[in-house]
Order: sequence, then C-alpha cells, then structure tokens
Amino acid sequence: MRARMKNILVALNGRGSDKSLDLALSIAKHSGAAVTGLVVVETGSGTEMKGSPDIDRKAEAEAGELLRRAEEAAGEEGVKFRPRLAHGNIGYTIVKHAHSGKTKYDMLVIGTRGRGLVKSVFFGSTSNRVLHYCKIPVLIAK
Repeated sequence: MRARMKNILVALNGRGSDKSLDLALSIAKHSGAAVTGLVVVETGSGTEMKGSPDIDRKAEAEAGELLRRAEEAAGEEGVKFRPRLAHGNIGYTIVKHAHSGKTKYDMLVIGTRGRGLVKSVFFGSTSNRVLHYCKIPVLIAK
C-alpha cells in the first residue's frame, strides 16, 4: 500500500521556478496534496549590500509578488497553497525549512538554472547543495 502524499514544499526563486511550481502543482493536483511555496531572501554574509533598506525592501516586494503569483496559479489548479517567506542563506534555509518539523513534507521540488556539470562542480549550486543535505525526497525541475 502506498502512502498518500499530503504536503509538497516547492522552493521558488523567480528565475526558472515556473517549472518547479508547475511540477509541484501537477503532482499535488493528482495526489490531493497541499503545496507550500518557499521564497528565501538572501541575507547571508555573502550579501554585499546587506543592511541596505532599499535592497531589502525591493527583495521583500519581489518575494511577495512571486508568492502572490504562485498562490494564484495554485488556485487556478484547485490546489491548496501556503506561502512562506524566509531570510538567510538560500540553500541552508530551504533545507532547514524542509526539516523544521512544523509540517511534514513528503517531497521538495526545486528548480535549477542548468549551468551544466562542469560549472556546478567548480561553483556549486543551490539545488545541488539541497539535494545532498535534504533528508526528504528532492525532485529537481530542469
């Protein structure tokens, strides 16, 4: 007997996350699962403009708009959607949210920019880090 999928986490970043959202919504629609859309606003030590109120407000506004559009798309598909906004290092925060214990997620869907194997080996990528540290199944939409 297969366990029914109840909760899907989808990481949204605005660049190529349309595919990951579409995939998460399709799976949710066919399984009856709810989707949580997570946008992480980068605030890690690598952010050169950290602390600039203009940058922070702009990032917050873009994140809010991304979540609003995702919620609208979910509504069109008849899928329950929970928007989540977080701050921090993107890869770390996605994994932390996936393991938070507040909601038991059955799967994480994340997109990739498709930089290619050679570049990802040398530079790394958020999806690659998440794939290696996440303890729930990860589906990468390319």
